[in-house]
Amino acid sequence: MDPAASPPSAPGGTPRRLDIAFLATLETVAMAGRAAAAVAGLTCLGQAAVDEIELGLVEALTNVVEHGYGGEAGEVRLTVGLTAQTLWIELADRGRPMEPSLLADACLEYDCEDLDSLPESGMGLFLIQAAFDGVSYTSGGGWNRMVLVRNLMTL
Repeated sequence: MDPAASPPSAPGGTPRRLDIAFLATLETVAMAGRAAAAVAGLTCLGQAAVDEIELGLVEALTNVVEHGYGGEAGEVRLTVGLTAQTLWIELADRGRPMEPSLLADACLEYDCEDLDSLPESGMGLFLIQAAFDGVSYTSGGGWNRMVLVRNLMTL
């Protein structure tokens, strides 16, 4: 699978896209998040939604660095695209693949009356799913690919 292949099918015409290849570290994750937030800021989405998108992407990239590459730097290709109806983000990396069932089973369980029960880690996949309208993950051909989609409100 070539991460530079055609973008995800999205209605609304030819997508505008930003492609970035970088060495992912915990330091560069924040920079990539800001780049995606800048693109999201060009849409009709409000600041809270832009912040959610940035948080979701940072969580996904942090998972790539920590789990896919074992805390070491590793290659990531990031594409952020816009169509008339969607903002989509594609992450492609060569780290250790994620077990797909982890994404399907992501949940956040805690007692909202007891904030001490809020877990200190393990919330990333839940936060990613909460930030986007669609999340998909595939692995093959030496590449892991996560596609994050946020629908844009139309007037």
